[in-house]
Amino acid sequence: MISSNLRRITIQLAAGFMLVAGSVLPAYAALPGIVLSGRVVNTSTGNPIAGVQILTCTANSPVTDANGHWQTLVPTNTLYCARVGTGVPSGLTGPLATNINLEIKQAASYEHQEAGVNCYHNSVCTADLQIWDRSYDGGLDFAFRNAPVKSTAPTPVKPAPPVPAPPAAVTPVPTPTPTPAPAPSPEASAAPTSAVVSFASDDRIATVEVPTKNVPSGAVCTVNKTDSAYTISGKTTVAGDYELKCTSQIGESVDLTVSSVAWQFHLKDLLHNLYSPQAGIHADNSTTVTASFYDKKTNILSFTAPAGAIVFAVASTPSYSWVNILAVVIGLILLIAFILFFPLRVHRRRSYREYLRSKYYDL
Repeated sequence: MISSNLRRITIQLAAGFMLVAGSVLPAYAALPGIVLSGRVVNTSTGNPIAGVQILTCTANSPVTDANGHWQTLVPTNTLYCARVGTGVPSGLTGPLATNINLEIKQAASYEHQEAGVNCYHNSVCTADLQIWDRSYDGGLDFAFRNAPVKSTAPTPVKPAPPVPAPPAAVTPVPTPTPTPAPAPSPEASAAPTSAVVSFASDDRIATVEVPTKNVPSGAVCTVNKTDSAYTISGKTTVAGDYELKCTSQIGESVDLTVSSVAWQFHLKDLLHNLYSPQAGIHADNSTTVTASFYDKKTNILSFTAPAGAIVFAVASTPSYSWVNILAVVIGLILLIAFILFFPLRVHRRRSYREYLRSKYYDL
């Protein structure tokens, strides 16, 4: 009787476990794709920021919850990004992507990511993915800071004027005329030169410097190598083509507020028997050679180009004219003649000495 009841209870427990397993476990096992997640915080206070929209360069745009967390689901191998959209409270500066790869150094967003794939330093992936893609798809965090508050100095309170004493019977002393302070020179009153920010290409050949004040707030600028392959007649291209591109936080192209920028090409080990490197630019549907300076000690080519121009470096090929060839031939003939004449001259001198010795001393 006890064995029968025990068998019945065991069968009921097994059936209940199978029912729970069939209704709960498949829901997790069937979960498709990769979860993208992150958090948005105010680093000045340590508090999370809720209600911020995150743009992922896909159809999904999650919003942070009360704890500042956000997440969304995308299929595996999806190319995505993570950028801050709307909903950021006023009075904050940022954003700053806090878990960016070391090569990027500093950025306002996470670009060139692939879901479920680790392309970091993976030669199978594209060049952008090898630098930008992170080893995992979580921790896409953003940090904001409180904007600095300008302090106003209190207005000094003027002391009450002293009560004049009754005049004494003294001889008045003339008051000296105050000497006016010298006016500040234009050099002293001039504003300090604004700082510049540098951007470099992935191959570290091209570098461009832009005044910080001319870079739009929140813009992400990169030096990209293009496939345009512009050339200059009679020249050989040794580096390029490169282009400076700036995008906003939502991926839209933005322009710099400056007409020209300073470029540098690092041409070490790139000339290969070429000489006179020059800078070429392509702007306004025309390709020309622009004024540039080449430092032979550092192998750096410096020049200035319009902000939206495509730039590259060219060099001249050695030319061998018929005059050069004739000079080489004459030089070879003279060398051969000297080689043949010198031994003959030595031989004749020795023969003449033997003749004199035999004629005058051996009689």
